[in-house]
Amino acid sequence: MNSSYYIAYYNGKYVPESDITLSPNDRGFLYGDGIFETMRTVGRRVISYKAHYERLLDGCQRSEIKLSTSLSDIRNIIDDLLIKNKLSDAYVRVTVTRGSGDQFGFGYSKDIKPTLLTVVRPSKIIPDSFYEKGVKIDFQFSSLFNSHEKTGKTKSLSAQSYVLAKQKALDKQCYDMMLMDAFETVYEGTASNIFIIKNGMLLTPPLEAGILAGTTRARVIEIISQKLNLPVAQTTFSKSDALQANEIFLTNTNIQVLPVTQAEKTTISDGKMGGLTENILHTFRQSLIEILE
Repeated sequence: MNSSYYIAYYNGKYVPESDITLSPNDRGFLYGDGIFETMRTVGRRVISYKAHYERLLDGCQRSEIKLSTSLSDIRNIIDDLLIKNKLSDAYVRVTVTRGSGDQFGFGYSKDIKPTLLTVVRPSKIIPDSFYEKGVKIDFQFSSLFNSHEKTGKTKSLSAQSYVLAKQKALDKQCYDMMLMDAFETVYEGTASNIFIIKNGMLLTPPLEAGILAGTTRARVIEIISQKLNLPVAQTTFSKSDALQANEIFLTNTNIQVLPVTQAEKTTISDGKMGGLTENILHTFRQSLIEILE
């Protein structure tokens, strides 16, 4: 379907996307001054909705954006959009900018009203071959993780570093690019969290390292700990550790648990999904009903 046929929610109204006029003074457009959240629905129910909303609200609060739309309000907006667009299994994106003002420059008026835009699309189908054969990743230095002061990340509209890294991954025929600091410590992908299994240990970078608090990451850690009774070490690891790993997998809302079978030029898990990764993916899918809201 052409985007002009989709109905979106824009500042209190349901309108065709083609009818939306973005103000040239909107700070999201001018400065990337805003927060976004992506979600996935199954049967018109949102996966981990409350966790997504809380992350959106936290990002707005930390950015000093006054989001007044409640948990139930946004949930109702999503319901309405799914019905209006005749979708059941969908991708949802909620974008909040600081709003439009008449003053240019980085400073802003304290009484500025945020812009709220919500759009939906049919869920992107991940090919079965990605799970059967796994995907390829690469590694790249990122200045985002080269600071001594690391805090938990918000889903900011200012995402150019991730855009360029993702495109570089695609140019190299990789699924995603893993971002590292100057010491080759691995943190996260451009749109995914990373887990490795090495010598029987499951490792994933900690939130304190400045990574995004992925909702699927949190659910996977819960599944591994509570349903599979296995320990997960939330600790940093190096690129060398990843290349020597027995198994690697990525997580996010859309891919759920995606096996990696090639890292740079190194084959992982004999080029197929590892046994523990398969068990985690199976358990995640089996328990999906528990987190539909």
